[in-house]
Amino acid sequence: MLFSDEELAKIADWQPVADGFGRDDDTIRKHVMPALESLKASGFWDYHTWGNGGLSNYYSATVFPYQKRRRVFTTLTSFDCVAVYLSLMLPVGVVGRTSVSIDARISAFTPLDLDSIVEPVYGADDLLNAVLDAFKDTAYQFMDRDAVSQPLPPNVTPDEYCLCSEPWDRAFHALFADTD
Repeated sequence: MLFSDEELAKIADWQPVADGFGRDDDTIRKHVMPALESLKASGFWDYHTWGNGGLSNYYSATVFPYQKRRRVFTTLTSFDCVAVYLSLMLPVGVVGRTSVSIDARISAFTPLDLDSIVEPVYGADDLLNAVLDAFKDTAYQFMDRDAVSQPLPPNVTPDEYCLCSEPWDRAFHALFADTD
């Protein structure tokens, strides 16, 4: 799926491109949380949302095996997980491998960049399969690295910075700009 110049301009300006999407809690409640909650309901997986705090145009979560979340970490501990970035402007997202660091007081994860995005296909491992299953009946379509590497038109720049290295000149950077 390639974006038109008009779509990229709207996305970069944090304007919805699809009906029923936008920077509001309804988008998250209707389109995101049911899929994430289905992961938790399985008893095998859990998630941590990194939410809207500073992320006005997208929603992010990390997904990992259930037992990782239920442990009480007394020292900072890191483990691998899958990060899910979901645009709030239209139903597209990306998945990638990253790590979470957590203890009793704090948690953090390594943000995705273009190089950490993985192909959204079944078969890599059970965790990625579970994420894809959770979102298969939603409006969201996961994109691969090539699709979100589409160059932004010369007159389009992300509204804010991204949590990855510059230059911020790809569809990925418009879709997943930060506001901290």
